[in-house]
Amino acid sequence: MTAKVVAEGFDDRSHQLRPTRQARKPRRVHGRALVWKSWRWLSGGWFWFSFRLVGMPLCLAILAYTVAWAVGETLPTWVLAYFMSTAGIVVFIAAFAILFDRLFAIEIQQKTLDSLLLLPHSRNSMFRQMVLGLLPGILASLSSLICGLILIFATDSRAVQQAQDVLASPWLYYIFVMLISTLYFGVFLSIKLRYGGMLVAIVTLWFVGPMIVSSIFAIVSTVVGPQKINDFGTTALPLLLIVVQVAFCVWLHKRLIQSLEHAGAES
Repeated sequence: MTAKVVAEGFDDRSHQLRPTRQARKPRRVHGRALVWKSWRWLSGGWFWFSFRLVGMPLCLAILAYTVAWAVGETLPTWVLAYFMSTAGIVVFIAAFAILFDRLFAIEIQQKTLDSLLLLPHSRNSMFRQMVLGLLPGILASLSSLICGLILIFATDSRAVQQAQDVLASPWLYYIFVMLISTLYFGVFLSIKLRYGGMLVAIVTLWFVGPMIVSSIFAIVSTVVGPQKINDFGTTALPLLLIVVQVAFCVWLHKRLIQSLEHAGAES
């Protein structure tokens, strides 16, 4: 009888000591590990994201007010607005070039590209996820430009109408396509070159290319007349260039995947 009471008491205490929470199932490997890798190790994680989003506009504003104080002048709001927007463009280009230039260059330099290619992902999925991990840092780099544009709209009454004209122009959408082309071309060159692939892509697509196109149109205008060239350049030319850039991106995407395979085999 005593043994039965002791056994029942032990069962009651053991029942009370049992964990009330259900045991957690073991977690699987994160499905977006490559996104996290780009976000954490290439883009810099939350620290650099916060600095690009908030710290950089503050630094630019402090710099502008410091220079104005040093020369003994007051800083008009419109001057600050155009300074912030201009410097914001430079900051965005720098972040775009540095981050995307490191996308696969670091893997090649550290001889880890072959291990990356062994992961159970398609090459397209791998490229997409690694680019996706850099996008927050790239978009955060636009904060200085956005602050400058907000100040321009607040100080210039003509800015709204000018912005509407810009949004209606096909050249604006050509710029977005050019950014994608620059991404592809820069990443492709960063696989081929040891350093500066993205810089070469920016110089080629944004400076050398437009100089060649403008020179051709200057020659053609002497034959057909400047009015016809202006009409063609307003609408038809940007649409034609968009088609060319899209075809260029499709070709570069295939070449980029092939270059990754080749570089992985060499490493």
